[in-house]
Amino acid sequence: MSLNQCSLEKHFTYFSRRPNGILMTRFAEFECKPAKPSAIQRSADTSSATLLDRLPLELLHLICASLDFQSLSRLSRTSLQIKTIVELLPAYRDLMKYAPRTLSALGKTKLISLHSSGELHAALRSADCVSCAEFGTYLFLPTCERVCYGCLRRNQSFWMIAEATAKECFKIPQRQLKTISFTQYVPRHYQNARHGVFGQEQRLYAVKSVKRLAILIHGTNRKVTGLLPTRPPPHLANKPLREYYEFKWLLNAPMEPFQSDPLTIPPDGPIPRNEWFDTASIYFPHLASENLLESGLWCRGCDHLSRNLYLVGPGTLSKLVPRNIKEQEFFNGWKDRARTKDNFLKHIQTCVGVQMLITEPADTSRFR
Repeated sequence: MSLNQCSLEKHFTYFSRRPNGILMTRFAEFECKPAKPSAIQRSADTSSATLLDRLPLELLHLICASLDFQSLSRLSRTSLQIKTIVELLPAYRDLMKYAPRTLSALGKTKLISLHSSGELHAALRSADCVSCAEFGTYLFLPTCERVCYGCLRRNQSFWMIAEATAKECFKIPQRQLKTISFTQYVPRHYQNARHGVFGQEQRLYAVKSVKRLAILIHGTNRKVTGLLPTRPPPHLANKPLREYYEFKWLLNAPMEPFQSDPLTIPPDGPIPRNEWFDTASIYFPHLASENLLESGLWCRGCDHLSRNLYLVGPGTLSKLVPRNIKEQEFFNGWKDRARTKDNFLKHIQTCVGVQMLITEPADTSRFR
């Protein structure tokens, strides 16, 4: 049975999945209560906004959009009229409604004052990962950029590193490192913290921000990547050797978006363990329109295919997987890719894994 013989709109929910391993073990499990607007319900004309009261509404909206949420909250307490204006602001309204945990996460990590409400709203209304242009289901908190799960794992620009690593790897003095923003890691704020609920608080820095500073200090990207020799010194013990490859990986962090699908790019050397993988990103929906919220759809067929590659002929696999890329690694990344509903419906029409599901005896009756 081909996909053209069944109703995709009717059965697309069967072909989609919500991978707990991606969604529930990350910053989405942030232990905090979503932010709520004030419950005060008095007439706005009972309080004056003084000087702000004299400004045109359009100018007030521009001013509010340039403020971060902490400043907006403080501003809303100056008068009931300003409170009404703030709560009717599209950025405030949409983020409080659709992404309240993101605001709480920004507050807990000491990043709430870093991004304006307008920047956060633009990220909410965007859909594409800034690194690879696929659908991005996460917000990278330090830079307010939408990213996908694959780039959080494979693009080291979106990795977080400890303060000591930032200074040693990128050769940055303490006084200059203080000039860029950091994330305050507080273990008790993470239900699934990998370092223990009672671990030590510390500052974490985004590799992208650290490398940008390093380029300013050392002169060029080439000089930064050349801070380590091309090959490790001979006779290194295991620990220094691991550190060499970790530092080399971090120094080579790309500063521009990928020019092709990152799944088709062979890794440049061994990929080290991402120690702080779940500390600075949070699941972030996409507000496509006023009434359409996209949360991402993952393909059950791709997951099935990744688990059963031995059932697929080598000719089929060679058409799907580029040369110099390991088949299992490619499909492990492919199954973790989220899509909007429209792109998901297009994808499952040609997905080899979906075809496998449809033709399995146990599932054939589902599509009659």
